[in-house]
Amino acid sequence: MREGRPLPTVTAEQSWDTVAAAAGCPGLLFNDLRRSAVRNLIRAGVPEVVCMKISGHKTRMIFDRYNITSARDLADAAQKLELSYRQAKIEQPQVEEPVTIQ
Repeated sequence: MREGRPLPTVTAEQSWDTVAAAAGCPGLLFNDLRRSAVRNLIRAGVPEVVCMKISGHKTRMIFDRYNITSARDLADAAQKLELSYRQAKIEQPQVEEPVTIQ
């Protein structure tokens, strides 16, 4: 109590809303940050099992809900696949013609 009046009751949600608004991100949800962290870890090449431990996801099903595939992810995958095909073509060993002995 302060000066005989009770302190106002503030929930964690109200506190978060105040912080988000003050940061210029009104409407930002705490789980938006968790989702962004998961996406950034995956894009950085961190193994999914490690991402799950960092983010606290205990089940694969819930983790997959946070690990959203974007159009950028699909374009990156296509580019990586094309690069791997090009490298495989360059690195193919030259096969000599079989010699026939008569």
